[in-house]
Amino acid sequence: HLNDQLNQLFGKGSITLTDRGFIHTPSGMILDTVADTSSNIDAFIQFGRLRAASLKDIAAHKASALCSREEIKDLVDIAFLTKQMRWTLSDLAEFAQEKFRLGTITEEKLLTELLAKQALSIPSSMFLHSGEQFQREVHEQVTRLIQTTTI
Repeated sequence: HLNDQLNQLFGKGSITLTDRGFIHTPSGMILDTVADTSSNIDAFIQFGRLRAASLKDIAAHKASALCSREEIKDLVDIAFLTKQMRWTLSDLAEFAQEKFRLGTITEEKLLTELLAKQALSIPSSMFLHSGEQFQREVHEQVTRLIQTTTI
């Protein structure tokens, strides 16, 4: 059903369901869909007929994911989000608290997770192009986040 809706939104035959999730075939972009029952930090962003979560909401989810699962994509997403938006671990902890109101995702917890995952190998195949360059950028940003923590 969701595949049909995405194909209707992006054009017939443009969405493929694979073991990596929904892929927009023309661009190779992976589309993540999330059923989010928590309140939003910011309003949805409208892209034509598609509504997307705000970057703060996505960052809150990524901070939660970093603390609860072992997927390298969360580390990569956090690196690029924080670099682009100039956010710190403290900012991510604030977003997670505002979104989930649990008090369990703290700057200290995020720092612990980054330190534990800092040495993980990031396969260059994760990136559509310039894999080695993006690998370096992720490692540099993770190091910057660790070095600039307020703890």
